[in-house]
Amino acid sequence: MAVVRSWLSWQQETPDAGTTSSKDATDRVCDRYMPQLRDVGKEYFYVVMLDIRNKVICDTEVSRGSISASVVGPADIVREACIHHASRAVLVHNRPSGETDPSKEDIDTTNKIVQALKYVGVRVLDHIIVGCTRQDGFSFATGGVAWKRSCA
Repeated sequence: MAVVRSWLSWQQETPDAGTTSSKDATDRVCDRYMPQLRDVGKEYFYVVMLDIRNKVICDTEVSRGSISASVVGPADIVREACIHHASRAVLVHNRPSGETDPSKEDIDTTNKIVQALKYVGVRVLDHIIVGCTRQDGFSFATGGVAWKRSCA
Protein backbone atom coordinates (compact mmCIF):
# COMPACT_ATOMS: atom_id res chain seq x y z
CA MET A 1 0.00 0.00 0.00
CA ALA A 2 1.41 3.38 -0.94
CA VAL A 3 1.73 5.96 1.80
CA VAL A 4 0.52 8.66 -0.53
CA ARG A 5 -2.15 8.16 -3.17
CA SER A 6 -1.21 9.45 -6.58
CA TRP A 7 -1.87 13.12 -7.16
CA LEU A 8 -4.27 12.35 -9.97
CA SER A 9 -6.54 10.19 -7.81
CA TRP A 10 -6.52 12.86 -5.11
CA GLN A 11 -7.21 15.58 -7.68
CA GLN A 12 -10.29 13.73 -8.93
CA GLU A 13 -11.71 13.96 -5.41
CA THR A 14 -10.66 17.60 -4.95
CA PRO A 15 -10.74 19.32 -8.34
CA ASP A 16 -8.25 22.10 -9.00
CA ALA A 17 -9.86 25.43 -8.27
CA GLY A 18 -7.56 27.33 -10.59
CA THR A 19 -4.06 27.13 -9.14
CA THR A 20 -2.14 29.86 -10.90
CA SER A 21 0.33 31.50 -8.53
CA SER A 22 3.42 29.94 -6.99
CA LYS A 23 1.89 30.39 -3.53
CA ASP A 24 -1.34 28.65 -4.64
CA ALA A 25 0.70 25.73 -5.93
CA THR A 26 2.68 25.46 -2.69
CA ASP A 27 -0.50 25.70 -0.59
CA ARG A 28 -2.11 22.95 -2.64
CA VAL A 29 0.94 20.72 -2.17
CA CYS A 30 0.77 21.34 1.60
CA ASP A 31 -2.94 20.48 1.65
CA ARG A 32 -2.21 17.31 -0.28
CA TYR A 33 0.84 15.95 1.54
CA MET A 34 0.72 17.14 5.14
CA PRO A 35 -2.20 14.97 6.29
CA GLN A 36 -0.65 11.82 4.82
CA LEU A 37 3.04 12.31 5.63
CA ARG A 38 3.00 13.79 9.13
CA ASP A 39 2.51 10.50 11.00
CA VAL A 40 4.49 7.96 8.99
CA GLY A 41 7.51 6.26 10.54
CA LYS A 42 9.92 6.66 7.61
CA GLU A 43 11.20 9.65 5.72
CA TYR A 44 9.69 10.08 2.23
CA PHE A 45 10.79 12.55 -0.43
CA TYR A 46 8.39 13.56 -3.23
CA VAL A 47 8.60 15.92 -6.14
CA VAL A 48 5.43 17.48 -7.56
CA MET A 49 5.80 18.44 -11.22
CA LEU A 50 3.89 21.44 -12.55
CA ASP A 51 3.33 22.98 -15.95
CA ILE A 52 4.02 26.61 -16.89
CA ARG A 53 0.73 27.70 -15.27
CA ASN A 54 1.51 25.87 -12.00
CA LYS A 55 -1.01 23.12 -12.71
CA VAL A 56 0.03 19.74 -11.37
CA ILE A 57 1.23 17.27 -13.96
CA CYS A 58 2.17 14.46 -11.56
CA ASP A 59 3.85 13.61 -8.30
CA THR A 60 6.65 11.13 -7.85
CA GLU A 61 8.14 9.40 -4.83
CA VAL A 62 11.84 10.00 -5.30
CA SER A 63 13.10 8.37 -2.14
CA ARG A 64 11.96 6.32 0.83
CA GLY A 65 14.39 6.27 3.69
CA SER A 66 14.77 5.37 7.32
CA ILE A 67 13.55 7.08 10.45
CA SER A 68 16.17 9.81 10.08
CA ALA A 69 17.18 10.12 6.43
CA SER A 70 16.49 9.40 2.79
CA VAL A 71 18.94 9.52 -0.10
CA VAL A 72 17.86 11.83 -2.89
CA GLY A 73 19.68 12.01 -6.20
CA PRO A 74 19.20 15.15 -8.30
CA ALA A 75 19.58 13.05 -11.47
CA ASP A 76 16.41 11.09 -10.61
CA ILE A 77 14.45 14.31 -10.24
CA VAL A 78 15.83 15.77 -13.48
CA ARG A 79 14.87 12.55 -15.31
CA GLU A 80 11.31 12.72 -13.95
CA ALA A 81 11.02 16.41 -14.87
CA CYS A 82 12.13 15.68 -18.43
CA ILE A 83 9.86 12.66 -18.82
CA HIS A 84 6.84 14.70 -17.74
CA HIS A 85 7.84 17.92 -19.53
CA ALA A 86 7.61 19.89 -16.29
CA SER A 87 8.26 23.62 -16.11
CA ARG A 88 8.21 23.89 -12.33
CA ALA A 89 8.53 21.67 -9.29
CA VAL A 90 7.77 21.62 -5.59
CA LEU A 91 9.89 19.37 -3.36
CA VAL A 92 8.34 17.86 -0.24
CA HIS A 93 9.58 15.52 2.43
CA ASN A 94 8.54 14.53 5.90
CA ARG A 95 10.36 14.17 9.18
CA PRO A 96 9.18 11.27 11.33
CA SER A 97 10.59 13.12 14.36
CA GLY A 98 8.27 16.06 13.65
CA GLU A 99 11.25 18.48 13.57
CA THR A 100 10.90 20.86 10.62
CA ASP A 101 13.93 23.12 10.86
CA PRO A 102 15.99 22.46 7.73
CA SER A 103 19.31 20.74 8.33
CA LYS A 104 22.51 21.60 6.49
CA GLU A 105 21.91 18.45 4.42
CA ASP A 106 18.40 19.66 3.53
CA ILE A 107 19.77 22.99 2.34
CA ASP A 108 22.65 21.38 0.41
CA THR A 109 20.35 18.80 -1.22
CA THR A 110 17.83 21.49 -2.14
CA ASN A 111 20.54 23.63 -3.73
CA LYS A 112 21.86 20.67 -5.75
CA ILE A 113 18.37 19.84 -7.00
CA VAL A 114 17.64 23.50 -7.83
CA GLN A 115 20.86 23.79 -9.83
CA ALA A 116 20.32 20.47 -11.64
CA LEU A 117 16.75 21.39 -12.62
CA LYS A 118 17.85 24.85 -13.71
CA TYR A 119 19.94 23.23 -16.47
CA VAL A 120 16.81 21.70 -17.99
CA GLY A 121 14.68 24.83 -17.56
CA VAL A 122 12.67 23.74 -14.51
CA ARG A 123 12.12 26.22 -11.70
CA VAL A 124 11.83 24.95 -8.12
CA LEU A 125 9.06 26.92 -6.41
CA ASP A 126 9.53 25.56 -2.92
CA HIS A 127 10.79 22.76 -0.71
CA ILE A 128 8.39 21.84 2.08
CA ILE A 129 9.33 19.88 5.18
CA VAL A 130 6.29 18.21 6.72
CA GLY A 131 6.07 18.15 10.50
CA CYS A 132 3.36 16.91 12.85
CA THR A 133 0.75 19.55 11.97
CA ARG A 134 0.18 22.07 9.20
CA GLN A 135 1.61 24.74 11.50
CA ASP A 136 4.70 22.57 11.97
CA GLY A 137 5.47 22.45 8.26
CA PHE A 138 8.42 24.46 6.92
CA SER A 139 8.55 26.21 3.56
CA PHE A 140 11.94 27.15 2.14
CA ALA A 141 10.25 29.86 0.05
CA THR A 142 8.79 31.68 3.06
CA GLY A 143 10.97 30.40 5.92
CA GLY A 144 13.94 32.71 5.53
CA VAL A 145 16.46 30.01 4.60
CA ALA A 146 19.23 31.01 2.23
CA TRP A 147 18.86 28.69 -0.76
CA LYS A 148 19.65 29.14 -4.41
CA ARG A 149 16.17 29.65 -5.79
CA SER A 150 16.11 28.97 -9.51
CA CYS A 151 15.13 31.68 -11.95
CA ALA A 152 14.44 29.48 -14.98
